[in-house]
Amino acid sequence: MHQVLEQIIIVKFDSYGDLITEWGTHGNGDSQFLSSDSCYDLVDNVYVVDYGNDRIQKFQNNGEFLPKWGTSGNGDGQFQEPEGVGIDSEDNIYVADTNNHRIQKFDNNGNFITMWGSEGRGDYQFIEPISIEVDFQDNIYVVDMGAQKIKVFCFFF
Repeated sequence: MHQVLEQIIIVKFDSYGDLITEWGTHGNGDSQFLSSDSCYDLVDNVYVVDYGNDRIQKFQNNGEFLPKWGTSGNGDGQFQEPEGVGIDSEDNIYVADTNNHRIQKFDNNGNFITMWGSEGRGDYQFIEPISIEVDFQDNIYVVDMGAQKIKVFCFFF
């Protein structure tokens, strides 16, 4: 008989390397993940993209569960194995929706704002975007694994 080990997914340390808190286990319930990437907002809330469960979960920095959003699919606010998450200076959340070949943008409560991308090799197309980062000037960097490129998006509003 095999023993299944439950893993802690999120671990927080102080600047000295001392453990502050940890939370999350393997699974598909609240505070459970099948695979993840994370980022934090201006007030240190943590956003976790859950590849295996097609959703985003939000936590306070002490691990207290906040809202979650997303389901499997290809509509607005739906995901197909999302892998990357980033946040801009206004606390908007960007998700690399890997197998839908697009980027989705949400407010910090999970409300859908917009999306861009489709499958392909053009300027606003992706073949499996897997990672997303946003710099201090709100430029968005997307690692497009299938196209073997890093694409940079600069939006002026």
